[in-house]
Amino acid sequence: MESADQLKGINALHGVSVQDVPADKFISEFANFLEKSGNFPVPQWADYVKTGTHKELAPYEANWLFVRAAAIARQIYIHGTGLGVQTLRTKFGSRMRRGTVSSCEHKADGKIIRYCVQKMEKMGFLDLVLKQVEEEGGKRHDLCSMGKKISKKGRAEMDKIASQIYKKLHPRMQFPSQCLVNLHFTQTTQKLSLIHISEPTRPLYISYAVFCLKKKKKQI
Repeated sequence: MESADQLKGINALHGVSVQDVPADKFISEFANFLEKSGNFPVPQWADYVKTGTHKELAPYEANWLFVRAAAIARQIYIHGTGLGVQTLRTKFGSRMRRGTVSSCEHKADGKIIRYCVQKMEKMGFLDLVLKQVEEEGGKRHDLCSMGKKISKKGRAEMDKIASQIYKKLHPRMQFPSQCLVNLHFTQTTQKLSLIHISEPTRPLYISYAVFCLKKKKKQI
């Protein structure tokens, strides 16, 4: 396992983020991180509560609350700006079966989402987004809550976990520093001189590098 300084250097150089790794793998790893942290207590109602009125039974997994909290954190991370409980209820909702009657959309339970958000905010992973609202007449300026966003501490921890997952998925991935070493222009059929290199910002297959080459002039 890499140290925090090494992972910090990887994030700064190659820009690996939560969006660069599969969602299921990140949610699983971040859920384990929350469970092992010891700062996310499991309430008593977690053994029998349902995740919404459209569900028939409670979750079977023992760590389902940590999985839901990790999924919430990922949604807030991807959204970027403030994300409230009502929006998260819609994202985690689904359709409810009603027999012969047509199914309809139902939101997820708000208490579970609110509990996860409050605990992650207490851990320092989330920050409150405030917006200044001006009343009629322009006399009073009130601060209105616009939801939650990922804090600097939460972004650093989530990117660190994403870096670990990315290195496991791509153990032989060549990063820009290694690619520069492997550029042997002397072994090519034509003698070329390298005049400019634009390195990719992320070590993905969709990343690109611009090479500007020109032929060397023959020495007389």
